[in-house]
Amino acid sequence: MKTKARRRYDARGRQAAANLTREAIVAAALTQLRAVRPDQLAYADVAEDAGVALRTVYRHFPAVEDLFAAVLRSFLARLMVPAYVDDISLAELADVFETLHVELSAEPGLYRLFFALPARSGAGMAAIVERVCRDALAQIPAEHHSVVRAAVELLLSPYAWEVFHTHWSVPPARMTRSLLVGVQLLLDGFVANPRALSTASSPPPMFRDRPARSPTSKGTSR
Repeated sequence: MKTKARRRYDARGRQAAANLTREAIVAAALTQLRAVRPDQLAYADVAEDAGVALRTVYRHFPAVEDLFAAVLRSFLARLMVPAYVDDISLAELADVFETLHVELSAEPGLYRLFFALPARSGAGMAAIVERVCRDALAQIPAEHHSVVRAAVELLLSPYAWEVFHTHWSVPPARMTRSLLVGVQLLLDGFVANPRALSTASSPPPMFRDRPARSPTSKGTSR
């Protein structure tokens, strides 16, 4: 009696199919995020656009944060921008920011996503802030870390970009480098004087006990 030949397990083929499915899900989510805010993204809509079952989306991305990170990495890869920032120097970050601000400004949903992802995702603003602050945080008491991160994120935020670029007409290349120089000076100051981060510390001498100035109006005749 002949035994039925067992079909050979094609691990490579299955992995290739899984990769294609994952790419389809990421592409569908990217399309959705161009029309809705990150908090409005529905897995059911992603599954429909990708042509897969809802459970397939959950199998590849059990947490929506994982899907968001994959979408952002895919978008950054198209821009030839590194998604992971752990090994990027400050000089390289200037080039990254110049590209990001220009490209993401036309993608409101992705811009929100870039600033919403936590540092552990490895992509987005929080990850960049963590990279920029890493050496300084090692020298600053842990209770002040959140303040340092917030200060750096503010300097690297769209608000700073808006002020420098739109209101002061600073060229993007010069602006991004100037902001990163400012960040480095800020971190150096925090490291040199960590007491300045404490709410119990007194203000610097130049701001201490200065008399209050009353508002004056220019061009007022007596």
